[in-house]
Amino acid sequence: MENQVNLDSGQFDEVLRVLFVLNNICNDVDIRDGVIRQRTNDSATVFGVDLSSIIGNVNLPINKLKEKLDIFKSFAGGEVSITVTDDDYMISDSDGTVKYKCPSLEYLDNKFINEEELNRVIIMNQEDLILSTQISKKTSDRMRIILASFHVNSVQVILNGEVATISSSDQAKDGFAKFVQNITLNKELNHSANLVITPFIVDHDGDINFEMFDSGNNVVINAFSTTIGSINVNLYTRASMVENE
Repeated sequence: MENQVNLDSGQFDEVLRVLFVLNNICNDVDIRDGVIRQRTNDSATVFGVDLSSIIGNVNLPINKLKEKLDIFKSFAGGEVSITVTDDDYMISDSDGTVKYKCPSLEYLDNKFINEEELNRVIIMNQEDLILSTQISKKTSDRMRIILASFHVNSVQVILNGEVATISSSDQAKDGFAKFVQNITLNKELNHSANLVITPFIVDHDGDINFEMFDSGNNVVINAFSTTIGSINVNLYTRASMVENE
């Protein structure tokens, strides 16, 4: 069965933007019915984005993403068609075509997560909401720079009474940064949680909406939403919550 979608230069650029973001956190990408929903390489973050408004219900598995992205980018700047069959996929413009065999889905490092599985592992009830805040683009850009300098892979959310703070220290504890403070909590807590940095530092355009939910057994579910161009992006993580001494 063949499925073809034609994109103008702006639409193809937005798809490329999403793929370049995934390039830093995923080896492969598996698009099912126009949707990307998969774990990152470290399995710590679920990344979800709905591209169906641009590419329709295309099923497109791409392995070894890093090796292919610059080739895909060489088609930018004009109208592009993406054609997918059961055996291969092609990216074409008026000048030429690149064609790849579709990889076997079972060998992809980053497999598609259907909605049923997502709802089973990411449970968010509003009555369990601990905090909800917005992180500005300016702040997340600063976080990206500082966290790279600190060489750390987590930030600390400190829940202190009725407010929370997001901060980080470098590995030698010589450097300290406070990114967001005075976040109002929905209930009094005296705990801390270390969150992976991926949702805070992925390339994006809008502010980041951040919600933390109590999942029970001292585990929190963290939901992040932002935009890449006109595309809505969602990321989910889990973290342990420990009581402060």
